[in-house]
Amino acid sequence: MTLILRNDIIVKVARSGKPGGQHVNKINSKVCISLHLSSANWIPSKTKEKLITIHRNSITKDGYWMIRSEKTREQKLNLADCLDKMRCYITEADKPIPEISEESLERKRLQAEKASERRLRDKRHRSMLKLAKADF
Repeated sequence: MTLILRNDIIVKVARSGKPGGQHVNKINSKVCISLHLSSANWIPSKTKEKLITIHRNSITKDGYWMIRSEKTREQKLNLADCLDKMRCYITEADKPIPEISEESLERKRLQAEKASERRLRDKRHRSMLKLAKADF
């Protein structure tokens, strides 16, 4: 289980964009947490590199990793959801990449080759049907 340090996280709240009647215009329920990845010493460097490549669209130019949640109408639940997302992303990036065996690579190559042959055969068949239909 990954321990996320509260001092490294910046929490911002805003009004949710989801429908919710008149109450939604009064309550700041959307939560956005940001973490400066390069200053987070508790994350291993290999995991940081993986996080940067996987979540490159949610990292700002300043190096802050942004995670948002507006799943519920409760601010505390959305904060918990953001922290859970962050914890899951970090543990997922910490896992090693599974090695693919030569047999499975060969099997995938053969499947792709058969699919390509089948696609070309069907394409030729459709072409012949259209030619035959055009002759009438």
